[in-house]
Amino acid sequence: MPSIDVDTTVPFPCRDVFRAVSAFEHYPELMPLIEKSAVDPDSRRVRFDFNTKSLLGQMLATFSPTGKSYQISEVSLKPDSEITARSLEGPLQSMNLRYAFSPGGPDRTHVALHIDFATGQGTVADFAAKIILKDQAALAVHEMGPRLKSVLAKLDAPKAL
Repeated sequence: MPSIDVDTTVPFPCRDVFRAVSAFEHYPELMPLIEKSAVDPDSRRVRFDFNTKSLLGQMLATFSPTGKSYQISEVSLKPDSEITARSLEGPLQSMNLRYAFSPGGPDRTHVALHIDFATGQGTVADFAAKIILKDQAALAVHEMGPRLKSVLAKLDAPKAL
């Protein structure tokens, strides 16, 4: 099964990074690859609709019999240290994702992303998907720092009554 690994260090403590990355409703702001996200409050399931203007979104749409570019995943959280997601439905035959957060210095966090997947479309498709997914994931992870600040500000803002 193809896999990719991407990592970066961001200027925020682990607790804040975990809080922002586990706020799935804010993924469109945090990850430009995600156009829309929806959390099922009765389960640990999250639906991510990929931006079809992105190369990754276009590729996923071609793998889907419906032409839609989405994944429904079951997520697990280990506070301040890990988020895992296992794909339940979508154009990929399988996808497992793991974010790991560890201290990277004072008020800094090392973020490591691991993804393994199978397109179900054969070796050539898996190879092409790996190239595109690695490029898109690296871009999203390496640009995460400034986006974290925006998401954290929204999470910390007083709630309207």
